Amino acid sequence: MAKDAHGDRDHSPPDLPLASGAKVLGFGHSFIQRAGWGILVNEIPRDMNASNARGVLPWIRLWDQRFNLDVFIDPNNNLGKNNFVSGAFQGVGGDHIVRDGHAPGTLPRTPYVIARAPDIVYLDIGTNDISGGVNAAELIALLDQQISMLIRSGIWVVVQTITDRKSWPEGHPKQLVVTAVNDWLLSQDGRTGLRICDLTKSGFNYPAFDFTLFGGDVIHPNPKGARAIALTLLPILQEMVKPFDAVNPDQHSSGNMWPNFGLRGTEGSKTPGAVIGEVATDHRIIRVAGDSIAHCSKEMSEQGHEKQVITFIPSGTKSENRVEQWRFCTSNSLDLSASGIVPGKDWLEALLFVEASSWIGWLSLELQIAVDGTQPYVARGGLINPDAKTQNLPLGDDGFSGWFRICRFQIPEQINPKALRIDTRPFSIQFDRQATGSGTLKISQPVLRKASDPRSAWNIA
Repeated sequence: MAKDAHGDRDHSPPDLPLASGAKVLGFGHSFIQRAGWGILVNEIPRDMNASNARGVLPWIRLWDQRFNLDVFIDPNNNLGKNNFVSGAFQGVGGDHIVRDGHAPGTLPRTPYVIARAPDIVYLDIGTNDISGGVNAAELIALLDQQISMLIRSGIWVVVQTITDRKSWPEGHPKQLVVTAVNDWLLSQDGRTGLRICDLTKSGFNYPAFDFTLFGGDVIHPNPKGARAIALTLLPILQEMVKPFDAVNPDQHSSGNMWPNFGLRGTEGSKTPGAVIGEVATDHRIIRVAGDSIAHCSKEMSEQGHEKQVITFIPSGTKSENRVEQWRFCTSNSLDLSASGIVPGKDWLEALLFVEASSWIGWLSLELQIAVDGTQPYVARGGLINPDAKTQNLPLGDDGFSGWFRICRFQIPEQINPKALRIDTRPFSIQFDRQATGSGTLKISQPVLRKASDPRSAWNIA
């Protein structure tokens, strides 16, 4: 078969654009890993989260539904530190291209990735190799080998340039390696099967290094940094995959188990003294922690469905803990038996359309489905910020409008579950009580329904 100058088969991967629903797999180090987790306790699923705002791919999922970015717990795929996930997230904290100490290496892990049959691999690797002392020529050779392995398997690759670090100031020997490797990556633009996610002029590299894009270690992106990367990555992926809106509002009534999913009426309940105004019937708005207030109302959309509107007025209270916590939930839990949900067999999915106003005060907006049992279980989606005590969501300029989605999940039968606790925390809201101004949420079209098993698309039984 014909090969290009790099030894890659020039007829493979397939022509673009790919069909909608193309599988996109993030492969690399902690920048990928920090997007979520799948935690087991006593070898039983405990916590599935695929939507951390400090990760890049969760932002892509929020903005565009054309890609298969499913993530699910897989007890047979331990990515380290009790992180048992498979599907679109294949990141290992501290990983190198080759095996090195505790780092398993992306090259040794590549056969597993290829077996998942992704259409596109979003590759982010190299920074830890540089930290470990690999020079530019060595790293370029390793990256070339890694990219070629994937392309020769018929997989498109989007490789990301390497970010600088505070500890490697401009002119530092390791920073010079970053620059040399990035120059080589940019020179690969146009190579068969390859696209470049170029961050070198977006604040991630000297001379325009922007400290505000990173967390406290000034190595890992914070939510602002992850969003900035996603804004660069998204148009590349969109050019590669045909558009498709996987969320069809006309089908929301089909199999929807969410009580009063149209959010009709105004007879809902609220925290006395904290919530003022109208709350959708069969729902509650409650203040969990803090001393701010909320003004609530109802609004009719152009499509004819109702929205629950909540405007939060921060108290301004000065304290060490700035985090205010609120929840929008239903009045009653959902009995599994009465709803025909069979733990260990049925898969579920949850969606919620969320409009968040432009406000710097947003800290975390989380859609979650919790289950009580002999051991708790929770599945999460949305804009989750594990670092809410120190980092804000980057919604101060243009807010957010789109679908929050919990990737398809399965309730473990081993915990003897009885009900879905949508009466306690399906939508958890955190904001900065010390922020100026106010923030408004418009919530609509909640969906909770059975879904197909996501594992087969990723060649997992």
